Amino acid sequence: MDFSRVTYSNILEIVAPYSHILLLKAYNNMNASNQTVAGVVIVFDSADGGQIAATMENLKALQDGSLTEAAFWRLCSLDPPETFQDSAKS
Repeated sequence: MDFSRVTYSNILEIVAPYSHILLLKAYNNMNASNQTVAGVVIVFDSADGGQIAATMENLKALQDGSLTEAAFWRLCSLDPPETFQDSAKS
């Protein structure tokens, strides 16, 4: 994925679809392997960096449709919060 167009104001808009896929893939892999984990963390290794973390419980709710995508992002740990804050509220 090309992250060259990521800015402070659009970071979640850009990385959310990519992160959504990775988080659900990790969730499905953990379930298939019967591993016991509390959640999944994605770390963005760049100058601006950042990470997105989600609990397995919230990933399950997203996967089964009992949690909307907007609600899911509000429940995620977004770090640093100021990087994701404006986008996560919309």
